[in-house]
Amino acid sequence: MAIKKVFKYKLVYWLILAITFFLTILFDFASANRITTKAFFNLKDLTFSLFIIAIAITSSITLIFLIIKNKIAILTFRITIALIILSLTVGVLDSIFITKKFGNGSNKDYILTPIVYLLLVGLLYLVHKTKYKVDCFYELEEIGKHNN
Repeated sequence: MAIKKVFKYKLVYWLILAITFFLTILFDFASANRITTKAFFNLKDLTFSLFIIAIAITSSITLIFLIIKNKIAILTFRITIALIILSLTVGVLDSIFITKKFGNGSNKDYILTPIVYLLLVGLLYLVHKTKYKVDCFYELEEIGKHNN
């Protein structure tokens, strides 16, 4: 039986597994907190609660697929990171245009926001570049020949 691989390198596999484990714990607790405090009062709370619950579900699915080393783990991890980027974008746009509290008295918002985006996009790039591809190409001369 062949060894199942998700990524080319074991270091990348363990890094993504650790990040997914951390995200799963973080967003599972956050979604439990949102549900117990019933944080669904207005559209903004409902939107962020749905983002948190969706990220918790996709990160849990990704963790399961990474443990059993299924190729779908790459797709679900990308969806998880895309949901995180989307929720951050909605939060940043809300704080810039609606509440107008982005960067009030501090430059941390202007520095940390691009760093977080770059880290998430870098993580997506790492996953894309190191995913394991099965080469199932045959020699051109062998195609169409019948071997007994």
